[in-house]
Amino acid sequence: MSPTCSIASPLSQKQKTVWSLISKGFSVSAIAAKLSTTRQYVNQTRLTGLRKDGSEFPLELSVGTWSVDERRFHSAILSDMTAEAVLEREASQRTEQLERLVRSKDQLIAAVSHQLRTPLTAVVGNSEVLRDSRSMLSETEVVEMTSEIASGALDLSDIVEDLLINTRCEADAIGLAHEPVDLAAEATRVVDRLWIVRHGCMRPIISGAAFASADAVRTRQIVRNLISNAMLYGGGLIHVEIGSTGAAVRLAVHDCGHGVSGDVVTGLFEPFMPADSAMRPQASIGLGLSISRRLARLMGGDLTYRYEDREAIFELTLPAAAHDTRPLTVAGSRAA
Repeated sequence: MSPTCSIASPLSQKQKTVWSLISKGFSVSAIAAKLSTTRQYVNQTRLTGLRKDGSEFPLELSVGTWSVDERRFHSAILSDMTAEAVLEREASQRTEQLERLVRSKDQLIAAVSHQLRTPLTAVVGNSEVLRDSRSMLSETEVVEMTSEIASGALDLSDIVEDLLINTRCEADAIGLAHEPVDLAAEATRVVDRLWIVRHGCMRPIISGAAFASADAVRTRQIVRNLISNAMLYGGGLIHVEIGSTGAAVRLAVHDCGHGVSGDVVTGLFEPFMPADSAMRPQASIGLGLSISRRLARLMGGDLTYRYEDREAIFELTLPAAAHDTRPLTVAGSRAA
């Protein structure tokens, strides 16, 4: 069937009517008056057509009725609407994408505002107290306030880094190196950095050794997110276990917290996913886990979560380095 099939031709009949009136000596104005009595009714309906090969396609049926000089004409036009349907579907998809983008931006603003507010409150509040009442504070109080300021500044730095990397990932503008990365050394650097300003839990224990083929800076960012989350929102002993399995290496962060509830686990690595209340009251996980998984996959690995033996476990896997490399010596405490 051709894309457009016309049954009857009211237009040609109209031409015949005009010529007939001319031949009878009607003036132009009289002919116009006669034609003004023409009435047209058109009804359009969407149907589904069936091709010879059995495939279906969108079809539009236009049925019309014309009356000229009390004479009635009927027509039906069938049109293949495949091309139009494709355009409509693409337009609908683009609209949905734009709506999701707007919602995503709104969620970003809400999540970032919340995450920035907490460390900023600590930084501003303690700074003002030190500025206005320094002489009235004991040395212990000064050290505590200074530590809280440093902790808040560290949180702000991490949030900004996550935001910058998220923007670059969205624009597909992130470059990644592939080099031997000492996972034990990177974990030790992260723990030493975090431990300077956070003493609310036991110092994480690091055991094992392995070298990954990855980007050292981005690997450190992932490890920082995992250990920081465990220190802030986990519970009890935190154990960073490093090892290798065939062509892959793994770094698993264990903590003895309550873990994440089942209804949250399914979207745990989505941006701005709300956290379980037992894990993080009145807060949002934000971008950290989402970016960490994205970076892991860009480097040929993955980031997963599971809860077993009363431990919450976030496990990072990466490709193993091509050649065995002797461990680097890094300042900091590690388990034997």
